[in-house]
Amino acid sequence: MFDGGSEEEAEEEQGESGGRGQELAPPTHELKAAESINKADSVTFRFNSATITLPTHQDQSALAFKVWRSSLVASVRLASQRTTSADHPAASLAASLSSAVLADAFAGKEVLELGCGCALAGLLVGQLGASCVVLTDCKDDALAVLLEQVKHPLLTDRGCKYEVQHLLWQQDKLAYDHACVAGSLVKSQPPEDYHTRLLEAAAFPELQHWCNASRDPTIPALTPTRQFDLIIAADCLYFADQESGLVASFLLRLRRPHGVGMVVFQPRNRNAACMVRLVAALRTAGMAVQHEKGPWCHEEMAQEHMCGVLGVGGASQEDMTVWSTNNEDGSMEMLTLTWE
Repeated sequence: MFDGGSEEEAEEEQGESGGRGQELAPPTHELKAAESINKADSVTFRFNSATITLPTHQDQSALAFKVWRSSLVASVRLASQRTTSADHPAASLAASLSSAVLADAFAGKEVLELGCGCALAGLLVGQLGASCVVLTDCKDDALAVLLEQVKHPLLTDRGCKYEVQHLLWQQDKLAYDHACVAGSLVKSQPPEDYHTRLLEAAAFPELQHWCNASRDPTIPALTPTRQFDLIIAADCLYFADQESGLVASFLLRLRRPHGVGMVVFQPRNRNAACMVRLVAALRTAGMAVQHEKGPWCHEEMAQEHMCGVLGVGGASQEDMTVWSTNNEDGSMEMLTLTWE
């Protein structure tokens, strides 16, 4: 689930192009699914030896609780990832993200998922060997569901520590600009007082933003000092100019020098320029960007990896589990990010 934009902007975007801005009910004709199943209270995906069961939501317009095509594509790619050399973790993980060579990729890694929604990709990486996975979104109602889900023994028995935290990318941009004196960190190491300035930014009040209007006090905000070996962002760009906050989150939180980022982008009617600006900003800031373009066969992926449904007695045939919007053309793009 993406982050940013006002409620009015989200409503306009939903009406004009069927996007998933926030938890607003889209017109039913705007949504379609790659795979339909009986109405259920959970659905299970299997990727090699990892099994992820996600709860469905009674409100079928709750956009953060849907598995979107990009999340499925990201999960399939992550499940095929392996490293080739422990001596060069960034190069090997990045190579595996693009070519799927064989060996263990995630052992001991700290992972962040941005705009996680139901968090299929993040939960999966925890089952594939990551030591810690932090699941973030700007919508606390989605995070509240995840808080309960990550306590399940099927997720905790592999030793991964899951954390669920609130994150607004614009807050990261505020912290990054403060720590780097409004973007002075370009293709260079952080300034000497970088950490001190991040601690100052951690004390800033939360921005006035629609997602902060009804914050859940039990869900902490992710501090700007946390960094990660792998950052995942699937279908996180929809609004115009939204990429600036996303760029800041990668620059602020991707660990140097071996961190790897993964962005799966779903082109829609009005967001094509977002990817162009995102790639340009990341390269200007000193990141190497490998750019792949689909399409990937979402229907085959759903059929292969969606393996079980726990139904509710007497339910109708209306639940859908892998979603898209009707302004998608079937294409998809993927970025692999490393520090130069």
